[in-house]
Amino acid sequence: MLAGHKGSVRQVEFSPHGRTLASASHDQTARIWDVTTHKERATLTGHKAVVRCLTFSPDGKVLATGSYDNVRL
Repeated sequence: MLAGHKGSVRQVEFSPHGRTLASASHDQTARIWDVTTHKERATLTGHKAVVRCLTFSPDGKVLATGSYDNVRL
């Protein structure tokens, strides 16, 4: 259903409004998905290690991703 990552998925998180899903992966990316259409909206790159965790801000406008190398917003 949510094909796209080239590595195993570590975590998924729904946005506060529930219409968006974010996924963190061993492939060093996070991806943003539209829950209604099941289509990928964006691939977030830049980490140089496994994306281990992620979370949305309370208003759903910012996604924080965490890896061994750093935290990205």
